[in-house]
Amino acid sequence: MNIAVLYGGKSPEHQVSLKSAVSVFDNIDYSKYQVTPIYITQDGSWFSKEKVTETMTSTNELITSNLPFSFDNLSKFDVIFPVLLGSNGEDGTLQGLFEIIDVPYVGNGVTSSAICMDKIIMKSVFSSYKIPQVNYLWWNKSDWIEKKEKIFKEIESLLGFPCYVKASNLGSSIGVYKCRSIKELSFSMSQAFNFSNKVIVEEAVKAREIELAGIGNNDIKFSVAGEVDIGSNIFYDYHAKYNQGLNTIVPANISNETYINLIKLAKKCINAVPIEGLFRADFFLTEKGKIYVNEINTFPGFTNTSMFPLLWEKTGLSYTDLIDSLIAFAVERHRRKKGFIKQGNYS
Repeated sequence: MNIAVLYGGKSPEHQVSLKSAVSVFDNIDYSKYQVTPIYITQDGSWFSKEKVTETMTSTNELITSNLPFSFDNLSKFDVIFPVLLGSNGEDGTLQGLFEIIDVPYVGNGVTSSAICMDKIIMKSVFSSYKIPQVNYLWWNKSDWIEKKEKIFKEIESLLGFPCYVKASNLGSSIGVYKCRSIKELSFSMSQAFNFSNKVIVEEAVKAREIELAGIGNNDIKFSVAGEVDIGSNIFYDYHAKYNQGLNTIVPANISNETYINLIKLAKKCINAVPIEGLFRADFFLTEKGKIYVNEINTFPGFTNTSMFPLLWEKTGLSYTDLIDSLIAFAVERHRRKKGFIKQGNYS
């Protein structure tokens, strides 16, 4: 199969995308796939390399000696594997392009990508399905400019401190800040609005961070659960995720009853949002056993140390087999849409 792997992009998560792409090139089965790397620069220019037949082991190899590429040529590929994170990657915009040119692609579709990339819209949808979430408030930039003092009072009275400030449409904990005071809140809100026109503020709860992965189209398969042990970190931020390294406990030390309840909540989320292909569900688990849904990530980080592939490795699915499965789901979904589904035959 002729596979295009897209990486880089205009998002602040550019570097995470490069690290994820290195892992894909390290693990994809070259006996099955003819692979074309396509790099999108931070200014939005597209480049490609010659087809690769061996692993590419550094981000420098991914971004040098590139040839100009027109996205009009994407339609020649059998499957597109977009390892693009954040805006213009997992927010539905790129997925819309793939739909227009009618080519199979790995990952979720336009609707679910757009909903889950915007934390405020995602939370609103989950609220309508009565999915438990921590308390939150949100504002747009004009609100912030016109009524800062009122916003401070609302946060202090309704959410309290500490609280978390988050840019509405970013991942990888970029634009996320923990605030313990009005002074920290003022700084963090200003910073978050540099990333997004909408900012959400969430109540802090004392809880463990538990994650669960899913793959599939109509029949979702779930991984074991994993826990992010943040230890002495203030919170699970970008630096801790990708530079410092965290202690991930896989499988998580939870009861079977809790695991079943996590799956029930994850299923409720994917009934609310049309998830297909893959996702990671993130939860808060309190000492009393209360579970809150934090978010659904429609294209999780894909590095060798990211939770998503680790969860599947501990479930019994290697990184290479995970790639195979995701490509197969992409083809199956595309054929189903066209009415030409052939179970078990993806060639």
